[in-house]
Amino acid sequence: MSPLGVQTTTMLQTLKNELRRHQYQTSFNTPFSFVPIEEVSTMLNAAAIGSVLVELDQPSDTAANHAQYILTSALKLFTILLYIGQEQEILTIVPSAWSDACLPIFFGESTDQEASNSNNPLQSSVSNWELEKRKDFETYQWLFLPARFIRLGQHLDLHDRCLLPFIQQRVIKEVSREKTIYAVKIHHQYQNMYHSSEASTPILTKSHEPEVAVKKFSASVYKNFEHEQAILNQLRHLNDHRIMTLLATYQFRGDYFIIMPLAECNLSEFWKRTDPTPDFQGYVGWFMNEITGMMSTLSRMHSMISSPTSPLPNSSPSPSSPSTGIFHGDIKPQNILLMLSNVALPTHPTQPILTLNDFGLSAWCTIPASPLLLSTRTYEAPETELSQNPSLNSDIWSLGCVILEFLIWLLQGSKGVERFATERIMETPGSGVPLKDDHFFMLEYEGGQTMRAMVRETVERWVQALYADEMCVGMVREVLGLVVGDMLVVEHEKRASSEVLREKLKWISNDMEMEERDVRELLLK
Repeated sequence: MSPLGVQTTTMLQTLKNELRRHQYQTSFNTPFSFVPIEEVSTMLNAAAIGSVLVELDQPSDTAANHAQYILTSALKLFTILLYIGQEQEILTIVPSAWSDACLPIFFGESTDQEASNSNNPLQSSVSNWELEKRKDFETYQWLFLPARFIRLGQHLDLHDRCLLPFIQQRVIKEVSREKTIYAVKIHHQYQNMYHSSEASTPILTKSHEPEVAVKKFSASVYKNFEHEQAILNQLRHLNDHRIMTLLATYQFRGDYFIIMPLAECNLSEFWKRTDPTPDFQGYVGWFMNEITGMMSTLSRMHSMISSPTSPLPNSSPSPSSPSTGIFHGDIKPQNILLMLSNVALPTHPTQPILTLNDFGLSAWCTIPASPLLLSTRTYEAPETELSQNPSLNSDIWSLGCVILEFLIWLLQGSKGVERFATERIMETPGSGVPLKDDHFFMLEYEGGQTMRAMVRETVERWVQALYADEMCVGMVREVLGLVVGDMLVVEHEKRASSEVLREKLKWISNDMEMEERDVRELLLK
């Protein structure tokens, strides 16, 4: 009490109150909250720490020296002891050479874990505390040690008791029993991934705590996680904003996770929710910009060269030669995401950019693909059904299917895309299998054996209908011709390469821009 009988609050109690006031409930399945001490850093200064030491009866000159050490080397430890009510142990920090480097400490863990802590002065001291006091420290230390995602591409192997700094979490999609995708908000003090100059995918939002996508793999599909992680790490070297960025990965409680930027939606969802009619010319310009960019990205992937000393998991590359070219292996509208760009597009500044996602089926074309990796049947190339290995040109067929649907959306909207999908569904005569599919090709059988493939009649009929559409002119018509003549070609060796297609798309775009400019100039005369 003060002389006037007014109760005063000590610095020790003030700091305790601040720590509890800044607790955040983690959205992951745990009853605990985490405490970002950076949020109370303005109060956790040398003067405040010195005041606490003096309140604990340490001489003021000693307190000043010890406070500086605690501030620079043992701040987390200081706050943990405050939080659990073990203030007197704060006086032991400097004499016992405790520091934040001693954290975390473990009891009853594996032999290897305890052995690694055998030279830890904090571990040695706490092991002599009363059981209840020791348990409190071991439990509540984790509130001040959440996982930190500070470097682009880093991998963290997290202790089961570690807290994730996720302040919001929702399920986006349950891919299977083994895979789930979440949208998560990471507390800003525990992520620096979006501030890295290495980030290739455009920032989704200027929010202080942008949402990210977290893809969870159960332990039973660890090989899938390992494969996708390896591909994404190799693709990072392209620094291409049309390839989904791997922000970080981590292992937690037996499961494996990939953190990526969160998209607005995928291309299929965009078609369903968007009517191109009100701004047809604007969408044509955006479409041209995007498919040219996508083809350029695919060309860069197909031209990559890998060192033979760093192969993908589950592969057996030749030890004497590098691998050449990564194919995506599962190009489809659902694997093309729309990301908000922080750079306005000259053709259509309000539209997002298309980004390739889901590289779980990707591989170097000179390395045999894993038998566990099966592509989506709708967009797969004919050679995959003819007992041939997928190749770089398999991506060309798949992207050709997507571009054809894109053109249908431009000319007929989402209902046209839906009708096209429905009309493609049919059985394959002569196969002996009463199953239907919606491929863009048809197989021919003789005596129950697959002999050859051809472009599905439904596809050819729709192509002719598109040519007859009065809006199928200029760039739209030129791109349709490119799809039919160079991409949806059954013989994979006769398909144009991504490099050739990139140049043709650039030529179409530039030629049409010159034509439009000439028309405008004529109108002004």
